[in-house]
Amino acid sequence: MTNIKDAVVPAGKKRGNRSAKRFIWAMLIVALFLPSGVMAQQTDTVGIFYNLIPSQYKPYAVALGQRLRKSGKERITAKGYLAYSDNLDEPQPVEIIWQYPLKVLLTQGDFSQAYDMTTASFKAPADPMLADTVEVLLGDSAEGLLSMCSTTGRTRYIGSGFVLPRTDIKGSGIDIVQMTIDDAFQDGRTVVKSYWFNSVTKLLGFVGYQTASGNQVDVIIDDWQDVGGEKVPFLIERWENGKLVLRFTLASATVAAAANDGTFGGK
Repeated sequence: MTNIKDAVVPAGKKRGNRSAKRFIWAMLIVALFLPSGVMAQQTDTVGIFYNLIPSQYKPYAVALGQRLRKSGKERITAKGYLAYSDNLDEPQPVEIIWQYPLKVLLTQGDFSQAYDMTTASFKAPADPMLADTVEVLLGDSAEGLLSMCSTTGRTRYIGSGFVLPRTDIKGSGIDIVQMTIDDAFQDGRTVVKSYWFNSVTKLLGFVGYQTASGNQVDVIIDDWQDVGGEKVPFLIERWENGKLVLRFTLASATVAAAANDGTFGGK
């Protein structure tokens, strides 16, 4: 049985215990007030999106850089030229701001409009030409596929290493992914899109599908360049029934962190 003498802690040891407790409390307080990224990290919402992407599609996210995996490079600001079928020889200056996931601001002359496909209220532009433009920039992109397959789209991995005739992939082969989605750009009708990725680089090169009216759409994504560690396509074309109807050619691009600066309605 423990007696009173054995239960008494010598004064020196009491001071030692109190010092140790003070040290532990001090370390906890410091940890609480350290900047994010040192001991107390904030939730990385982009990383959460990446975790929702099916594992077989993660290489396509990795190929793009960090913008689908880690906060800090989700916004791409690009300047270039936009041409439609009636002015292919006279492209007009355009500025594009992409922000992952599924946001774009399109500015040309006096026209400037932001679109956010992540909102329940999103509707395709009423003007068919403008709707095609926004679809090319959002839905017909690697970011679009990966965002939608993690939330709303139904995907099927067809396979890897296909070599098809009349392609310029130079023997590296392609990976094919199909996505079935109720497409906001087709009045909510179900559309099946095929996305073709280079089997080596894992970068998107082609998207094909049929519109509600039966037109065959072929989207070419090419001239991928490195911009601050991110891969950005400097050429995007939309073809319908074998006719070129839309062409983006970028001249420059920069990357930055996403910002709630009102560009996309503060969302």
